[in-house]
Amino acid sequence: FFSFCCLIGKQTKNELLFALNLLIKSLNKYVIKYKFIIYTNFDLKIENSNIKIRKYYNHKDNELLYGTDKWKNLSMNKLFIYKDLYEEFKINYIWIDLDTYIYHNLQYLDNLDNFFIEYGGECSTMVDISNNFKLKYKNVIQGNFWKLNIDLYKKLIILLNDLKKNKIILKYDSQ
Repeated sequence: FFSFCCLIGKQTKNELLFALNLLIKSLNKYVIKYKFIIYTNFDLKIENSNIKIRKYYNHKDNELLYGTDKWKNLSMNKLFIYKDLYEEFKINYIWIDLDTYIYHNLQYLDNLDNFFIEYGGECSTMVDISNNFKLKYKNVIQGNFWKLNIDLYKKLIILLNDLKKNKIILKYDSQ
């Protein structure tokens, strides 16, 4: 797993740490074996051999597509950091938001090379996902938990470059 625990003016440090601690407790309870890399922009110490703390960085390919919107830029950056992790470890890391709580062992995901969760349900209301494209709400991908593989990453980067070239801006980062 990997995630960001960064102060960007959206939550307080205490709020971030509260969510992170709940996530870690759920991982310790339900996931038998895991490695969790947390990127942070403040001094963070955690005594847990499953967890590695790294300094957060804005990847050189994250060209700040969203101007001064720190949250959207931070969120888009997870795609590029996924690629760095893949290059370093040759495995497909799972993105997990800090405010996610695990209720079951997730080892079965090791056998899947990618995994995404749609909002689902029956809602067929159309929602804006870019400045000129709509999608049924039930088909929008949740951003809190996903597993990408390197082939999908490469296709996604081609798509993002095409969107950028055509001045199409995604409303909610990479979702």
